[in-house]
Amino acid sequence: MTRRTSRALRAAAVAVVAGGLSLGAVHPVFAHDVHPFGPYTIALGWLHEPAYVGMDNAVQVLVKQGDQAFTGITDKDLTVVVSLDKQKMDSMPLVPSADPDTGLGIPGEYEMHFIPTTPGNYTFHISGKVNGTPVDETVTASDKTFATVDNPTDVEFPNKVPTNSDLSTKLDRVTSRVSAVEGRSIPPDSQPLAVIALIVAIVLGGGAFLMAMGARRKGSRI
Repeated sequence: MTRRTSRALRAAAVAVVAGGLSLGAVHPVFAHDVHPFGPYTIALGWLHEPAYVGMDNAVQVLVKQGDQAFTGITDKDLTVVVSLDKQKMDSMPLVPSADPDTGLGIPGEYEMHFIPTTPGNYTFHISGKVNGTPVDETVTASDKTFATVDNPTDVEFPNKVPTNSDLSTKLDRVTSRVSAVEGRSIPPDSQPLAVIALIVAIVLGGGAFLMAMGARRKGSRI
């Protein structure tokens, strides 16, 4: 898929979501939670779905006034706080994706990019004002709102990339082995070599992982 085709498909999807905003006040559309705020209607969800751990994504907000996309919002008008269980991100601005100078982006679309690092049901809390109208809404991922973040293992091909939890477990095991090597009755001259051998194994494994992650992220931008 070319970048031009990808951009065209994304624009078409946004257009469908935006076109359904007036009805979406009652029924969610395209995995976005939709609410009215005075004369404005706001759809809230992920930029990319399905949403996967380790892949660039964004909180996406689509704003309409009547049947038209509303573009009178700056990066100082709306903010979002992303949370998962008891962990909470700092308040971040929702930035317009449309650039009037270049004509790129989607009018009425506002984003905050980040990379989910843990699977689960993320919560988005948006607040601020749209042309003086207060906005305050908190929505958690569910089958009625937007997607849960999943590990990408089921869709990886041909090789499976270790998850963060898998790497953490392996690192704990290696750390235990290093400690065991240091505590054994090994001649002092041999201990550094044993530790270095373990570190080399970690570096080589980590290099393979980073290469796989790089390939994954390049694929997510296509």
